[in-house]
Amino acid sequence: MNTLVCPLSMFRLALFGLAGHPDEALYLTVGRRLSPPAREWLGRELRHRPPPEPFFTLRRRAGGEEPFSLSALLAAAPPAQQGWLWIGAGAGRDSLWGRVRLEQTTAPLHQVWLVGAGMHCLPVLDAGLE
Repeated sequence: MNTLVCPLSMFRLALFGLAGHPDEALYLTVGRRLSPPAREWLGRELRHRPPPEPFFTLRRRAGGEEPFSLSALLAAAPPAQQGWLWIGAGAGRDSLWGRVRLEQTTAPLHQVWLVGAGMHCLPVLDAGLE
């Protein structure tokens, strides 16, 4: 199970930041915890530029948007890139899509845990990616 854990307050900041700038990305620095068979990435800080330490890229994605090539995405990713989380917009609102980097390939991100009041667990879709 691949899980991204993020403070609820930080996730809300990301939603507001991406809503105001739909064509831009935000970068969430992460720490990594491996406890086979589970892998967890723990969100630490939101940034506006790719940091040198491990990070996830957060972007908006409209429903019905064309699929894109994961191999091209992985090839263009800097070494510190640990994963991608696309947050639904428009017809895709209330949906999340995600992938994590594993050596020379990618795997689905299965869930996002939002730490805070209520401890929300959001399922992540793997549809629409090639």
